[in-house]
Order: sequence, then C-alpha cells, then structure tokens
Amino acid sequence: MSSEPNAAFPLSEAQLVALFMQSVAYGVHVATFSMCMYTWVKLRNVPRTSRAWPWVAVAVVLFFIGTIDVSFNLYHNLLAFVFYDGGQDAQGEFRDLSDWVDVMRVSAASSASVALLILFVL
Repeated sequence: MSSEPNAAFPLSEAQLVALFMQSVAYGVHVATFSMCMYTWVKLRNVPRTSRAWPWVAVAVVLFFIGTIDVSFNLYHNLLAFVFYDGGQDAQGEFRDLSDWVDVMRVSAASSASVALLILFVL
C-alpha cells in the first residue's frame, strides 16, 4: 500500500482524501456563490450606488480561483492514479513539486492573494 514502511497516512491516500474534502467544500462554495449572485442580481430596485460592486468582484475572483484549484487537483490525481505511464508511482508523482500542475496551483493561489489585496485596498 505504501512505499514508506512507517507511513501512517501515505501521501497518495492523503491526496485522495484532500480531493474529496476539497470537492465537498467546493460544492458548498458553489451553492453559496449561486445564492449570493442570484440575490445580488435580483435587487434591481436598489440604486446602483448602494450595490457593493467590490464585494461582487471579490466573490467572483474567489470563485474563479477555487474552480481552478479544484480542477488542477483533480487533474493531478488523474495523472497519478489513472494516466499512470509506468515511470513513477503515485507517491513519486505527488512528490515531484516541480510538475507544472503544482506550479500552476501555487501561482493561482498567489495571484489570488495579490488580486484580493488590490481589491481590498481600492
């Protein structure tokens, strides 16, 4: 099951659990985002100046980054478990931090942090 003799929770199992938990949290996020956007659009009688445009921008940016992160995490798990090419096992795939999927996830998270800081300062 594990290439490490002492591993109580191997990296490959941790990645699968992380994907499951991230998918559950993303489902809650989709439902909340949908309800919030519906409510925000439904408020047509309220003047535009009182609408919180910056908060909508923050919500959309966070939803976009969350979608990208879940997608990359799913693809990384598919690479490790489904599209196995005989080179390295799942443990090796997850330990390779220079893989483009890991780099994209980190760059998406850091760009989200910068974008949110800019939105909050404005």
